[in-house]
Amino acid sequence: MRGRRPSGPEAVERVSGSEQARQRARTLLETITGSCRVLEACQRLEISEQRFDQLRARLLEAVVASMEPGHAGRPARKPSPEEEQIAELKRQLAELEVKLQAEKARTEIALVLPNVVQDAVVPDDPQDPDPEKKTHPPGSRSARPGRRHQPGRKKNTCNASTNYGSRNRPSDIALTGSGRVGNDQA
Repeated sequence: MRGRRPSGPEAVERVSGSEQARQRARTLLETITGSCRVLEACQRLEISEQRFDQLRARLLEAVVASMEPGHAGRPARKPSPEEEQIAELKRQLAELEVKLQAEKARTEIALVLPNVVQDAVVPDDPQDPDPEKKTHPPGSRSARPGRRHQPGRKKNTCNASTNYGSRNRPSDIALTGSGRVGNDQA
């Protein structure tokens, strides 16, 4: 036979526990392996046969239960309340950083394009189920009555109504040819 010899009931000596518990386990294992009879084990442990049968049943149940397949890997660790609070604060910080970047972009667009009126309505409350019911400020394009295209009538495709401000009008760009307006040309 190859490999190590089986240690048998003597392996109990290497397990931690009280001397009485190790003696009981060793005697129970000896009866299971057949090296000790039940009556002899009962006399050694000073217990009745009924109590011996109870101990043996508990031992076998514990052994079988410990051999049940478990979950792979380490058990999941529950985060502490402090760790949960840190995670929540990090989530809030990330949300606020996104809002800050969006507001910076809006401010930059407002500075670059001051005369552009936005038709889109941004709901104040993202939880609002019907953002279309928002009222528009008087004078905004959304508050003006719309003109629908009527059959037989040609759509206005001219960009003359576009407000370019005082710089970069299409006529200025066409005159200079470079896209620059003013005395910047050398």
